[in-house]
Amino acid sequence: MYGLRHGSTDSLRAHDADQTAHAAHKKIYDAVAARDPDRAERAMLEHLGHVEAFYWQEATGDDPAQPL
Repeated sequence: MYGLRHGSTDSLRAHDADQTAHAAHKKIYDAVAARDPDRAERAMLEHLGHVEAFYWQEATGDDPAQPL
């Protein structure tokens, strides 16, 4: 039962991650397509911050938003 529950949680997380990544990349693309470098930079930095936080939590199990 653990494997089934754990696997379905991973699938849901992966689905959420895919949707989140797609939305972030679309936001960056839209800003570039609109020739708005300031908006593109903000979107890219926001995206990279989320990516960094995701990998930090995956590697350490810690919430990167919480002070040490």
